[in-house]
Order: sequence, then C-alpha cells, then structure tokens
Amino acid sequence: MDKGETVEIAPGRTGSFEITRDGTVLYSKLETHRFPDDDEVRALARDA
Repeated sequence: MDKGETVEIAPGRTGSFEITRDGTVLYSKLETHRFPDDDEVRALARDA
C-alpha cells in the first residue's frame, strides 16, 4: 500500500472475511475456507 491509503472494516455475512477494492472481491474466506496470511494481504493490497 502507498502511504496515505486507508483500510475500512465493514460488517459482513456470518463466517465471511473478504478483502475488496473498489467493489471488486480480491479475497474471500468463503471460497478458500481459511483466512489469508499477512503476506497474502500485503500482496493483494500492493498488486490490486
């Protein structure tokens, strides 16, 4: 992430954990059945 970017936490469906950017789902726990690790989150933020 570039400096100055923000992250927002919003309530979701029970059991869900999703990372989205501009309305596009980048990661879904419901699809992978696991939480992303820190490196995955950083890569998603950097590459999106």
